[in-house]
Amino acid sequence: MKIKNILYLATTIFGLLFAMSCKKDLSTLDVNPIAGVTVDKEGTTILSVTQFDKLIINPKIDFNGVDESRFSYQWRVNLAYNDTVSKVLSNTKNLNAEISMVPTGANQFYALAFIATDKENGLKHITYWPLSVLSSIGEGLVIASTSDGLNTDLGHIMSPLVTPNYTNERVKLKIYSGANNKTIPGLVKQMRFTGALRLVPRGTVNTLFAITDNSMTRINTVDFSLVGQNDALFYTPKTTYNFQYITGKSQADLFIEGGKLSLAYHAISDKIGIPFDYQATIPGIVALNRTLNTDGVAFNFYEETKGQFMYVPALATITSLDRNLYAHPNQPAAVFNSGNLPNKINLAAGAGMNEDFVHVLKDKTTANVNLYVFDKGVYTGGAPTAPAPKANFDLSAAPGIAQATNFVVLDNQRVIYYTSGNKIYAILYGGATPIFEERYTVAAGESITTLQIYQQSDYPWGSAFLPGNNNQLVMSTYSGTAGTGKVYILPMINLGVGNINQAAIKTFTGFDRVTAITANK
Repeated sequence: MKIKNILYLATTIFGLLFAMSCKKDLSTLDVNPIAGVTVDKEGTTILSVTQFDKLIINPKIDFNGVDESRFSYQWRVNLAYNDTVSKVLSNTKNLNAEISMVPTGANQFYALAFIATDKENGLKHITYWPLSVLSSIGEGLVIASTSDGLNTDLGHIMSPLVTPNYTNERVKLKIYSGANNKTIPGLVKQMRFTGALRLVPRGTVNTLFAITDNSMTRINTVDFSLVGQNDALFYTPKTTYNFQYITGKSQADLFIEGGKLSLAYHAISDKIGIPFDYQATIPGIVALNRTLNTDGVAFNFYEETKGQFMYVPALATITSLDRNLYAHPNQPAAVFNSGNLPNKINLAAGAGMNEDFVHVLKDKTTANVNLYVFDKGVYTGGAPTAPAPKANFDLSAAPGIAQATNFVVLDNQRVIYYTSGNKIYAILYGGATPIFEERYTVAAGESITTLQIYQQSDYPWGSAFLPGNNNQLVMSTYSGTAGTGKVYILPMINLGVGNINQAAIKTFTGFDRVTAITANK
C-alpha cells in the first residue's frame, strides 16, 4: 500500500551561519502539511556552516497517527564539492554533526542530503541542499599532537592572547584529519607558517610547513588541506630525506635537510630550490638574524665536524648579495677562538638582544656546557666581517642543565630559558657572571613537551603586533594518556629577568601529546 498524505514535515533553516558561531539550530519553523515525505525549504536554497562547527537541523514531523518507528533516517554529504563520493553524518532524524570538509570557494557547494526511508516498502524520500562551508580558522596557534606516537594531527587555538580583534576563545582538535581524512605520517617536530603576496598569478599564498625526521608536509592554512609532501615540494627530489630545521627571513623560507641549506621564495614559486653548494654540514641548530634591515651578517652556526663557527653574510633571493659560506678566522687572543673550537655539539642557538648571535654548546668529553656570544658581524654589501666573540659563560652549574631540553633564546632581553624535568629555568647573562633561576614548575604528573617564545608569524618585519608578541611563553605538557595534553600561555613580566606572571597564566586542554606549536595568520 502506498503511503500518501500521512506525513507532515517541516524544517527551520536560518540563512548564513556566522563564521565564529559554535553551532546553529535550524528547528523553529511551524509544522506545515506536505504530501509524501518531502522537505519544504521555505525559500532557503543554500545552507552555510563554518568549517569544524556543528550543523544542527531538527526537523519537526507530524506523523498523523502513523508509528514513527516505521521510518529510518540518514544525513549524508559528499566529501568534495565536485565529487559524488559521500559520507554519513548521522543516522538519526535530527542532525547534529561537525562539518570538517575544506571550505568551498565562490559558487562551489557540497550536497547535503536528508533521506527518510520507509522500512515497510524500502521507498526513499531524498531532499538535497547545497551546502557552503566557510573558513573558521583565523590567526592563532597551530598545535601538532600525536595520539599513538606514530602519526600527527593538528589542532588550533584562537584567543585574544594570540588572535587580533578577537574576544572569544576557540579550541579546535583534529583539523588536519578532518579536512584530509588522514593524519600526517610520523611525528611533527617543527612547523612554520609563511605568507607571501604572489606576483604571478596574483594573490596571497598562506602555507604551513610541518617537518618530521623524514618528511615535510605543506598545508593550505585557509582550510588545512594537504598541498603536497616531500618530492612534490622540491625542484630536485631525493630518494630519502632527513629534515632538520625550517626558518625564514621575511618572505624567504630556509630549509635545512640532510646537512644542506635550501632557500625558497613563495611569492615567485611553490618549489624549493637546490641546496647551496656549501662545503660544510649545516646543523639543525643555527642562529639567523631575521631583522629585515640590518648591517650585520645573516646566518651563524657551529660546524660540529670541523670544530669551528661559520657564517653566511646574506640569505635572500637577491642574487647580487653575498650568499657564500665563510669560516670564522682563527683568533687565539679573543675571548674564545671561534675559528678553532673542537669537540663540541650544538644544544641551542639564536639571535639575541641587539642582534647578537648566541650559541649553547656541550663538550663531548667533559660534558661541560658553555654559552658563546658574538656581535652581529658586519655586512653592508662589500667584504663581510665575521661576528666577533663577545663573551664565554660556563653554564655547567645551571640546575638540571645536563638533562636540559627546549632552549629558548630571547631577542629583547639577555635571557635564555630551558626546561629540565618539570621545571622552567632562566639563564640571565647580562652581567659578568650568569645567574640561574627557576621560573615555573608544572603540576605533578605533567611533563613538559615543548617551550617557545610567542612570536607572531610576521615578526619581526611586520607592522602591528599584539601586546603578547615576544612577551609570553607558550608551553605544552602531557600527563601520559590521550586527551591530557595542555597548552599554556605564560605572560612575562620584569623585562631583563624573565619572570612569569603566574596569576595571568592561561591553559587550553584536550590535546594529545603535543610535539610542536607555531603561530599562523
